Order: sequence, then C-alpha cells, then structure tokens
Amino acid sequence: MPRELKPSGRDPIRRVDVFRDNREAWLQHVITAWRPLFARVGHDPPARIDISVGRPPKSAWTGCYYPGAASDDGHPSIFVNPVIDDPVRVAGVVVHQLCHVAPGDRRHDLRFKWVAERVGLVGRSTATIEGPLFLQVVPGLVERYGPYPHAALRQLRGLDKKPPGSRLIRVRCLGCGYAMRVTQRWLDIAVPVCPNPRCDERGATMEVG
Repeated sequence: MPRELKPSGRDPIRRVDVFRDNREAWLQHVITAWRPLFARVGHDPPARIDISVGRPPKSAWTGCYYPGAASDDGHPSIFVNPVIDDPVRVAGVVVHQLCHVAPGDRRHDLRFKWVAERVGLVGRSTATIEGPLFLQVVPGLVERYGPYPHAALRQLRGLDKKPPGSRLIRVRCLGCGYAMRVTQRWLDIAVPVCPNPRCDERGATMEVG
C-alpha cells in the first residue's frame, strides 16, 4: 500500500471504557475511521450515510449499497449481510461498499479497484478482502468499541421456507363447481360447504384437492 495513506498524526480511534450503543452505531464508527483515507484519495464520502444490517438482494453477497437516488430522503444506504459477525470482515464489507458510495454506482471497474486498493482492500474487485493497511486500523477500532455487537443469523435459508400449513389447498363443490383455496390449518378445523344459493348441493361439504 502507498506509504502516505497510512493513518498519521492524531489517532482518530481513542479508547473508551465501554461501548454501550447498538450495531448501527458500531458500523457508523467504521465509516468515521475510514473517512480520512478516502479523503486522501479524493473520494470523500457524503456527510450522511445510512447503514444497517439487512439481507442483500443475493444471499451470497456480503453487503450491498443503494445510492441516494434510491431513497426518499436522498441519502445513500449500506447494508451488511446478517450472517457475518466477525468485526474485521464486517469492517471490510463496509469499506468495500464505501468504495461504491463515492462514485455513486455499483460497478467494480478500474476506478473502484484503484480506490479500494488505496483504502486497504486487496483481491478481486467483486470479492475484496482486508489487506495490511486495513488490518492496521481494525485493532484500534475493536479496542475502542469492542466486538461487533451482532449475533449472526445462521439459518436464513431455513427461516425463509414457508411454515407447514401455509400452502393454499383447493376445495370445490361437486354440484356447481364453486371453488376456493384455504390453508390446511383451516381445513383441520372444518371443511367449507358450498355457499351457492343456486346450487342443489348448497350446504354440502366441498371436495378437497
């Protein structure tokens, strides 16, 4: 990494006794810690960046960025995948997304790679990892604010499955063909009867399936 990009002068990360805030505040401190490095390469992040934990559009992504144009208040947003809880990796995700914030797009082009390398990231542009410069900053961040205050969600795929009984099942009147769909939960209580006043089988139990 270029020597002039190492944190210099007064260390912006100074020790505090206990970090008592939430994970969003912790993530904001990552942004604050890297602002000087982005400023030195001419890619100052905007004053306000909304950041939180949230599942990205693709589960394999470690995080995602939305430009200000995507928000009603005009502020860019960053989301970190909730399956990640390692503070170094989380900080790496945040800084990767900050490399998108300055130019205002999601491309992983040569400009992105140039900025990423100068703020401490290495590797492929689409899958950066934390390099030597980056690892110089993280220990001070963790020392001051402690571990990333977030418990990883390990079973997102399983939780996204529909619970038993949520599938809609067709029921039909054999007399007039009146049909509807209900869940197994309600079928276990009672099978619907035909409500059609013109049907000879009105009031009769409908066929399931």
